[in-house]
Amino acid sequence: MVLDAVERLGVEPSFCAGHSLGEYTALTATGALAFDEAVRLVCERADAMHEAGSANAGTMSAVLGLDDEQVEIACRRADSDVWVANFNAPGQVVIAGSPDGVAAASAIAKEFGAKKCMPLQVSGAFHTPFMVPARDRLRVAIADASPRDTEVPVVSNVDAAAHDRGNEWSSL
Repeated sequence: MVLDAVERLGVEPSFCAGHSLGEYTALTATGALAFDEAVRLVCERADAMHEAGSANAGTMSAVLGLDDEQVEIACRRADSDVWVANFNAPGQVVIAGSPDGVAAASAIAKEFGAKKCMPLQVSGAFHTPFMVPARDRLRVAIADASPRDTEVPVVSNVDAAAHDRGNEWSSL
């Protein structure tokens, strides 16, 4: 609806972008995907991520009030399956991995001076190696959808680069 309203105002984008699921919206807005193709891919993504999360139990936590580098060090020092998943904003970094790994990294982050480590109510360790099976499955689904080349590039969540070639999306 927002895209329709903006187009009616005559606004033409130079680039499009969307975070996480919003990337599918951006691909649809540029014409790389038709609406029904995007819906199919979002459903496939949900199924793939659910299966990956069921096969490899994980969790996530937001670390507040600590520098990005210190959060990365806390994950490494935890010596477990835990990684930085998202750099949301200065002083807000999300970590993800095994429940034990996230707990260990959170404890270390608090020792480093984190104001709070807030567990997130999620069903998996998203944006981590635990999701590799989902990524592999989704790459096939994206290739099958055959995204089209576009005049307006979409900035990818994976590499923060602008892409206008449809065949690039299945390898990101």
